[in-house]
Amino acid sequence: MRRIFRAIVAAVVGVWAAAGAGCGSSVDYSQETPEDLVRSAITMIRRGEASRLDDLIYAEDERMRAALVRLGDLLGRMQQLGSAVQKRFPEEVAALRTRAEEAVKDGRAGQLVLSLGGRPSRENEQQMQSMATAILADPYGWMDRNADRLGAMLLSEDLAVLTIDGQPALQPIGVPLRRDGGKWYFALPMNVPGVSRAMPRTDAEWAIIGYAMRTLDRAVGELTEDVRSGRIGSIKALQDELGDKLMGPGLMVFIAYNRELDVRRRRERLERQFDKREREWIKSREEAGQPPLPAVREAIAKVAPDRLDRLARQDKRPNIEAMPPAEFVAFVETMLADAGLEITLAETDEQRVRDTLARWEAAQAAAKKRKMTKQGR
Repeated sequence: MRRIFRAIVAAVVGVWAAAGAGCGSSVDYSQETPEDLVRSAITMIRRGEASRLDDLIYAEDERMRAALVRLGDLLGRMQQLGSAVQKRFPEEVAALRTRAEEAVKDGRAGQLVLSLGGRPSRENEQQMQSMATAILADPYGWMDRNADRLGAMLLSEDLAVLTIDGQPALQPIGVPLRRDGGKWYFALPMNVPGVSRAMPRTDAEWAIIGYAMRTLDRAVGELTEDVRSGRIGSIKALQDELGDKLMGPGLMVFIAYNRELDVRRRRERLERQFDKREREWIKSREEAGQPPLPAVREAIAKVAPDRLDRLARQDKRPNIEAMPPAEFVAFVETMLADAGLEITLAETDEQRVRDTLARWEAAQAAAKKRKMTKQGR
């Protein structure tokens, strides 16, 4: 469980690195080339617009885009905290800047993030705490001061990496850049061990990430006020206060997300079993000269993911792979009925099934619309 948490932390630090290498107003920022992307990010920092970072990070889908918007808000809040800390503790910030320069120069920053996916060590965790403190105290200072050293190296038509003095940055991880829809974006460092597997994929997983972002954003906002008011008297106290604010919520996020990853593993196992039995059922029907209707197979495909997810959340789950043919047919028909689709697998009227499926989809869309309206979205 600890390794999963550390992998998520590594991903967040990697995103910060991509943002900081670069981060609303109405100004448009070019993403036409990798070099434009880097310059736009630097300009965002210098204009105090770190909250627009999410515009420059690649999102795989709408759920990830929504999370990145929250991340942009968080990074904007971090810029405000950094400004307050620098005014309050200039000498301590100067010392942190020196250590950050040395870490990047020696290549230790990338090695540290990479190590988070492996076995934990006291030294790594202490270094990670120091990195977190440096990010809070001076989130974009290094990138601002070294903007002229930053660039991009094209690897292929749609892939590039961020560079420092012409060499790939944050090695051995790297900061990938990718092109999509005619624009270049910073991308998550998916090569960090454990990050790809730990990335959220479902609505439930993304909801937990959203809660974590909101919690951290609130904590950073409170820290900013504490620094400005003088309640926090040193950067060490800032680090300790952040830990106190996040300990409870962080544990809740960790437990909830780990539980969802367990559900994901069970769901994937059920999906493999279901796919195998469905292929066997289709083959047997075809060999008997009675292939299932395309509409019936479409209905199964629409219903199965949600039904299997519900089964994955139960303590006792059926062994789909071991079901005899008749039991599997009954299982699928019950699954369809529970979802509100009265369809049998032996249906012979394609149009009737299509009409039933169309009415069901309309009802599902209306229910989703009512839910979103109720939530004020």
